[in-house]
Amino acid sequence: MINNLEGVDRVDWSSMGHAYGPADDVPLWLKQMASPDPDVRERAFSSFYNSAHHQGDVYSCTEASLPFLLALADDPQVPDRAAVIRLLTC
Repeated sequence: MINNLEGVDRVDWSSMGHAYGPADDVPLWLKQMASPDPDVRERAFSSFYNSAHHQGDVYSCTEASLPFLLALADDPQVPDRAAVIRLLTC
């Protein structure tokens, strides 16, 4: 796992929600955003946008994701940092 996601599994994601229910799938999407596989990254970003940022809404899990998204954006080893930054700015 990318070091900047340390602690992502200690967050109680299941106590939070997104557009389609409990947010226990969010940590996987965050991890997959750093995947070397572009298809995996694309699915992760799509899933996050569609659920945790559905139609521009902000959920508790969206807010809880911010430290991890900022860490991904700051890590030069993350393959698609620009996509992370776009997510943060929308």
